Amino acid sequence: MTADSKAKLLEDAERYVLQGKVHLALAEYQKIVELDPDDVLILNTIGDLYLRQKNVAEANRFFSRVAEAYVNNNFFLKAIAVYKKILSSDPDCIEVNSTMASLYAKHGLGMDACRQYQRVIELLEREGKVRESLEIYEKIVEIDPLNVEVRRKLAQLHLGEGNRDKALQHWVGAAQAQAKAGDAAAALVSYRDAIELDALNLEALKGYFDCALRTGEVSAARELLEQSVAAAPDNPDLREMLGRACMETGDMEAAVNAYQVAFSLDEGCYQSLFAAAATLIEKESYDRAIECLDRIVPTLIARRETGRAVDLCEQILEKDPGHAPSMVCLASIHSATGDSVCCQEVYDRLAGHYMDQGSPMEALEFIEKILRSDPGSEKHRKLHYEAFTAAYPDVPYEPPPEEPGGASAESSTLLAGECGDLSGDRPSENVVEVDLLLNYGLKDKALSLLENLERRNPCDKEVRVRLLSFYKSEDRPAQAAEQCLLLAALYRAEGNEAFCSNYLAEAGQLDPVAAGGDVDLDAYARSRGIDLEAVAARAERPTTPPGEVDLSGDLLEAFMAEGSLPPGGEGAVMVDAEPGTFAPPAVKSLEEQFQEVDFYIRLGFEEEAHSKLSEIALAHPDHPELASRYEKLSGSQPGGEGDSAQLSEGMLFERPEEAPDGEPQESFEIVDIDAAGDGPGDGTGSAGAYNEMFADLMDEVHSPESQAAARAAFEERFSLGIAYRDMDLIDDAIKEFEAALKGIEMRKGDPLAIQCCGMLSTCFLKKNMPRSVIRWCQTGLDLTEPSSHEALAFRYDMGVAHSLAGSTDRAIECFDGIFNQDPGYRDVAQRIDELRGGPKGG
Repeated sequence: MTADSKAKLLEDAERYVLQGKVHLALAEYQKIVELDPDDVLILNTIGDLYLRQKNVAEANRFFSRVAEAYVNNNFFLKAIAVYKKILSSDPDCIEVNSTMASLYAKHGLGMDACRQYQRVIELLEREGKVRESLEIYEKIVEIDPLNVEVRRKLAQLHLGEGNRDKALQHWVGAAQAQAKAGDAAAALVSYRDAIELDALNLEALKGYFDCALRTGEVSAARELLEQSVAAAPDNPDLREMLGRACMETGDMEAAVNAYQVAFSLDEGCYQSLFAAAATLIEKESYDRAIECLDRIVPTLIARRETGRAVDLCEQILEKDPGHAPSMVCLASIHSATGDSVCCQEVYDRLAGHYMDQGSPMEALEFIEKILRSDPGSEKHRKLHYEAFTAAYPDVPYEPPPEEPGGASAESSTLLAGECGDLSGDRPSENVVEVDLLLNYGLKDKALSLLENLERRNPCDKEVRVRLLSFYKSEDRPAQAAEQCLLLAALYRAEGNEAFCSNYLAEAGQLDPVAAGGDVDLDAYARSRGIDLEAVAARAERPTTPPGEVDLSGDLLEAFMAEGSLPPGGEGAVMVDAEPGTFAPPAVKSLEEQFQEVDFYIRLGFEEEAHSKLSEIALAHPDHPELASRYEKLSGSQPGGEGDSAQLSEGMLFERPEEAPDGEPQESFEIVDIDAAGDGPGDGTGSAGAYNEMFADLMDEVHSPESQAAARAAFEERFSLGIAYRDMDLIDDAIKEFEAALKGIEMRKGDPLAIQCCGMLSTCFLKKNMPRSVIRWCQTGLDLTEPSSHEALAFRYDMGVAHSLAGSTDRAIECFDGIFNQDPGYRDVAQRIDELRGGPKGG
């Protein structure tokens, strides 16, 4: 078809429409479609004409062709708008409702998709199509997995279909959603329904037990778990849960038995025996507590987790200094970990205890252990004589045998602790910052800082231990092995062969190729800038002053293992294997607390800095360092002028009461963002305090990346609003434009916000709602430059709105402003003449 012939047919059709001859117009438009079947504008026009004739079926047939053409050309938002137009005349069409829902889901409009799928389900259930509705329910769960009602409905439907596995899955899903929403009682019911389908389902049983703890129904949970254990006696997880239930009901003997059986089935259950031991210590059942610890000590040694066992033993000895089983357990741990000094001290206490108790034979055993390590101790030689003659009064005295090897003979070289010999070094400020960065999940920044510290001081073992832990947690064995080799070289230079051997063995496990064979540690270390002679010269280091804290142990392991600190805060240490149960955090030194404040200030975390300073001030109100830290924050205190630099969503979109004429109103307050940062509170005075190492971190924390998702959502909503407006679905368009604006920061000069305000003003003009037009125009004007093209457009629409509202003087004022700036702008001159010739208002 030639362009001329199409133009002639189009001209005839439009003339017939103006004359009201719809049948003739349709005939002409049909001719165009026969020659050009993909002309969506003509197809849409034909649909509109059929609607005018009340021929809904034929209209929707043409609208469907329009929508399908848009889908085929990937104009999905336009297609959604057309399908919505079809539903406005035929709301019960299952196919169109389903297609719309899938298009919503494809574009990430989850809530819209779920609402549309719910409509499809209503229509299917009305027709008795259960299987088809089940498939739609599954689609809703894919989009909204926390939808409890849909989950429960799916479970019932699958059970009715005989699919017990699927039903179980959705009962558990419903229960998890209820528990997450805080409705533990309802979650218990759903978990019960799941357990009825599979009494050994661990996920359902664990969820049920957790909710039972929250609701206080532990006895019922214990009864249920006892039934499950009877059905599966070799399941360690069930045994462990039963132990927890017994502890909660106060039956410690049953709890310990359950934990011990679980541990015998799986050594990974050792954490539960820690919890049992701690509870038994509180109940002063010290012997039973040590039995729990004795059982797991070999596992703790293999896993390098002996610190907590040592703490529990010492807790017992604080309450009962003469408790021999605790001292024996403590000595065995120190011996296995190579801590000969602590081991000797405990042996000495045991020897003295047994002598005081009149048990010289038992005392003799420990005295001889001491003398094997320290044969020159006159004190213990005399004690050995006293114990021997008391134990064997009729036997000639035999002195203890001399053994070569001294102190090394007794101590094992199995382990030296995960962090090596760091206790003698005070953690530097930079290392504290590494731990804080890891606490915030900023692993890349922590690694960058560690690498800088490594280059600055290659001999710093504390930094290398953290690098080793980091590389191991990130599954980078080659780099972890390199740190092991360098740590081995450093310890060898200090004369500590036990630690050196440990790290060499670990390097071989991490990377057998790089660490295999005979590695020349000295050459290896020197090739990486380590001065071993200097290390050897300062091998004698001062011990850690009282009150200082080494952050390199459990805290670092918590960072690396979990990705963040436990809820107890920094330094919190777990006392059992259950989530959320932690011992009180270790007390930090005052110096470290001020280091933490400085860290927050450098990163711009002002609220955290204020909070930490307040905490310090409560304990040390007259400390001289407080004033200097508050001074750094004085220009940017929370709630100051700087807070106005960002628009509040509540301010921007809150709707006041309706106007007298019933028209909905919006209230807006636009802040000049550029001006908001000026004045004494802009924080420029503290800019020099930022550490250059954290400059890029500040950009990252306050970067547009955090707003990228909001911008993407804006684009989706705005485009959908345009599509609705083009289909004359004005109410739907307004909803989308308003939703688009709610998700972004409205800043001066933001083209997206300005364009959206313009769309809203034109939509409200179409609805003849002048007050809403005026409000959106004023919002747009506050965002634009006074001389811009957009400002002229907003003033023009505002003038039209004032005219519609009968405010003639205000309308003239708007149009006069435009005329003075651009006399030829649209029909502004004509409107001024018409208004001045008519009645005045305002």
